[in-house]
Amino acid sequence: MEEQALVARWNARWYEALRLWSPYLRLREPLYLWTEKEEHEQGLHDSFAVIRFWDTQVMVSLRKVTALGLQDHALSILAHEIGHHSYTPGDLGEHLRILDRMSGMLPGFEHLAPVVANLYTDLFINHRLKTRHKLPIEDVYRVFREQVHESRLMQWYLRIYELLWGLAPHTLAVGQVLIEDEGDAILASRIIRRFSEHPLQAAGRFAALTLNKLESDYSAKTRFHVLWGDTLRSAEGSAIPEGLAYQDLDPQDGMHPAFDPELFDEQGEEKLASSGIESKGKVNRNRRGINDYSTLLQRAGMRVTAQEVVLKYYAELASPHLIPFPQSRQPQSADPQLEGLDPWDVGRPLDKIDWLETLLRGPVVIPGVTTVERIENEVSGQESGLRPLLLDVYIDSSGSIPNPQTQFSPLCLAGAILSLSALRANSRVRVVLWSSELQGQVLTTDGFTRNVKDIFRVLTSYFGSNTWFPFELLQKSYQSPNNRPGLMPSEKVHLLVISDDGVETMLQAAEKTPEGVEKITRILQYAGGGASMVLNFFPSVRRLELVKKLRALGWSVNVVNNWETVIDFSREFSKRVWSQP
Repeated sequence: MEEQALVARWNARWYEALRLWSPYLRLREPLYLWTEKEEHEQGLHDSFAVIRFWDTQVMVSLRKVTALGLQDHALSILAHEIGHHSYTPGDLGEHLRILDRMSGMLPGFEHLAPVVANLYTDLFINHRLKTRHKLPIEDVYRVFREQVHESRLMQWYLRIYELLWGLAPHTLAVGQVLIEDEGDAILASRIIRRFSEHPLQAAGRFAALTLNKLESDYSAKTRFHVLWGDTLRSAEGSAIPEGLAYQDLDPQDGMHPAFDPELFDEQGEEKLASSGIESKGKVNRNRRGINDYSTLLQRAGMRVTAQEVVLKYYAELASPHLIPFPQSRQPQSADPQLEGLDPWDVGRPLDKIDWLETLLRGPVVIPGVTTVERIENEVSGQESGLRPLLLDVYIDSSGSIPNPQTQFSPLCLAGAILSLSALRANSRVRVVLWSSELQGQVLTTDGFTRNVKDIFRVLTSYFGSNTWFPFELLQKSYQSPNNRPGLMPSEKVHLLVISDDGVETMLQAAEKTPEGVEKITRILQYAGGGASMVLNFFPSVRRLELVKKLRALGWSVNVVNNWETVIDFSREFSKRVWSQP
C-alpha cells in the first residue's frame, strides 16, 4: 500500500511538471521501479532517476528515492528529467554534439565527456527551474553534499549553484573550494546565464574549466560521485542519429573561458541571455573520419554494430549528393504491387509512411522505431511509361584502395551516391566488390536489388589483396541478349567500373577466352545501357595505351588523378551518361 501511495503522489505531480516546460508538451508517464532487478532490466544504474532517448522515457527508482529521503521532491525531480527531453540536450543528436565539443577540450580525459556533459546540462535545467519556477532544487543536492566533499570537481560544481542562486558559501559546497576554483566557478555561472538559449555553443568552454579538477581528482585517486547521472546511459538502445558525419565546431568554443571577453561583459551577458542571440563565431563543418565517428558513438554508450556504423556514416555523407537517376522510355508502364514493409526513419519522405501498419504496431508513434513504409515492385501495365536504367557497378578493393571501415574511402562514398540515387529513381543496383577473382575475392549483392543493407554490406567490405578483375562473373551476367540472369528482356543496364590501372587485368582475363577482348564489346551490347569507367592514375605511355584500348571496345573512360575526384564524378555521372533529350 505504501508503494502504491507513493506512486500516486508522484504521478499527481507529473502533469504539473510537464506544464512547467510547456502546456502543449506530451510525454508518456514515468516508469517507476522498485527493485534492483527492475532497475537492471531497464538500464537504470547511475542515478535515482534517468532518461532514455530512444523512446523519450523517464524512469524513477522509487527504491533509491526512498533510501535517499527524496520522497517529497517529486515535482523538482520529474521537472528536471523532462528538461533533458524538452530543453537540453533535447535529443540524442544534440547530446552527441555536446560530447564531441567537450571531448576536444578534455585531452587525456575524453572518456569522461559524458560525465561532464551530464553536469553541464543539469546546470542549465536546474537554473531555469529555480529562477523561473522557484523550485527548491538545492534541497535535492543537499542530500549528496557529504558524499562528495573530497572531490575538487564536485565542490567546484556545487559552488556554481551557490553563485547562480545567491546562496551563502557552504550551503551546498561543504568542502574546500580552492581560490582558483572560485574564479572558475564565476566563469561557469556566467556561461550558464550567457548561453541559456544555446547550451551547445559553450560546451567546450565549460569542459575546459573542468580539466584541472579532473586531473586533480585522478592524481589524488579521489572517487567522485556524479550526483545526478541521468544521461550517462541515455543513448543505449537508440539508433544512430543524422548529422554526425560532419563536425560543426565553433572556433570560439575552443577558447578557454578565462580569455573570452564576452564572459566579462555583464551588460552583454544579460542582453544575449534574454534575447537568445547566437554566438558570433562562424561554425566550421569538417568531415569527420570514420574512426572518430565510431569513437563518438561508443563514448555515448550506443550499442551498435560496426556494420551499422559504417552504413550510416557513408549514407549520410552521400545524402547531399543524391540526384534522381535519368530514365529511358519503355513501351509499357508499370503498376505498383505491395511486396512488404521496411522501417521508416527520419530523413525519408513523410508520404512514404504506411500509417495503418504503423499504428497497428502500437498506439504510440516513435519515428524510426515503430514507423514503417511500403515496399512496392512493379507489374506490367497497359500504358506507356518510364523505366529507369539499372546500375551494375564494379568497385576495386585491392591493396591500393582505402579500407572504408578504418579510413575514409571516396570509392565507397561514390558507390553510395550512385546506388542511393538509383534507388531514389526506383531502379535496382548490383554492386560487385573485387580484388582478385583468381583467389575468390569477389563479393556481390544478391543480384540487382533495392535492399540498402545488402548494397552497403558489399560497399563497406574490403579485401586489400592482389588485383584480378572478375571477368568470369561479367561474362556469366551478359552471355547473350536472351541470357541475362535476373534481368527482364526490356531492362537496360549501365556498367560502371571504378578502379586504377588494375583494370588492365580485365583485358588480360578477356584475352584468355576464345573470342578475346572482342567478347567485351558484345557484353556491353547485351547490357544495353552503356558502359563507363573512372580510373585513378597519372598518365603514362602504357596507361594512355590502356585507355585507348578500352575506349575502342566501347567504354567511356574518365581519368582522374585522386580518389576525391571520384565523388564529383559520381554526382555528375547520371547527367553526363544517362540524360535524355
